[in-house]
Amino acid sequence: MSKSFNLNTRNLRYLLYVAFLALLIIAPWVLNPYKIHVLNTVIINIIVILALNLVMGYAGQFAKATVAFMGLGAYMMGLLVTKVDVSFWLAWPAGAVFAALAGTLVALPTFRLKGLYLSIMSISFVLIVHWSFVHLRWVGGASGFFVPTPNFGGLPIERSHGVYLLSVLAMLSAVWVTRNLVASSFGRSLLCLAEREIIAPGFGINVFRTKVTVYTLSGLFAGFAGGLQAINLQFVDPENYWLLQVVNQLLMVALGGVGSILGSILGASFITVLIEALRVFKSLWEFAIGALLLITIIFFPRGLAGILENWFPSIKERRHGP
Repeated sequence: MSKSFNLNTRNLRYLLYVAFLALLIIAPWVLNPYKIHVLNTVIINIIVILALNLVMGYAGQFAKATVAFMGLGAYMMGLLVTKVDVSFWLAWPAGAVFAALAGTLVALPTFRLKGLYLSIMSISFVLIVHWSFVHLRWVGGASGFFVPTPNFGGLPIERSHGVYLLSVLAMLSAVWVTRNLVASSFGRSLLCLAEREIIAPGFGINVFRTKVTVYTLSGLFAGFAGGLQAINLQFVDPENYWLLQVVNQLLMVALGGVGSILGSILGASFITVLIEALRVFKSLWEFAIGALLLITIIFFPRGLAGILENWFPSIKERRHGP
């Protein structure tokens, strides 16, 4: 009976996945352009929060440089397309690789820095990157620059639909990579770092190499997301990579659930839609975001994912290998 119930639960889960994927695919043909834009923003933010959760949630590192990685990916892609006339299909992965290299750079001091000092270092990196975006004229300066929508060749779809479907493909790939990464031996290494880093070498874990790897992957994810954000907005604006975005991303992680793929999806979706809904109340939305962050930390420390896992234990994520 129990085996049959588990099988039915698994089949139901797969059915829900297929239905969710089908809804994502048909959305551009049933929603208006504004709703497609918002949904695309949600999908891009899911990729970013997966990147942040890799470092903060799974590895337990208090680094908050994902905003900077996202900006570096967007700027590198945009500059290659507009200044060097490189195809988007080459510039996009090039921007992601550039952001991944920045992630490697940020990882280098982490062998000595922990906790508060690591957090300060990562925020300092965000400030330096943002200052560069604003004050270096050859990267657009404070006014940013226009980015054209990529050409999708002979595909019989509108360009806006193509950008959306590309974002969906990237998001599904990021979820698949994260899920398999967390359920592997590397996932066990991350769990050990998060729980008791000091004993990790005793289990044969190369702490420095593991940190460099997870920061590099986080930078890669965020770089891909930055490129998608640039073509979704058709503009690269330095204010999209400022400290306020750090706060928004932290809220997405906290509300959704730290160290959870489901939490990344829920948190990014809820906060993105909330920000859009409160955009007409410009004097109130920052207060609302701050209040929601406080309420989440105090009353819902495991986030929305934790609440759902209590109600439906079968969806609980397998956080480390077999």
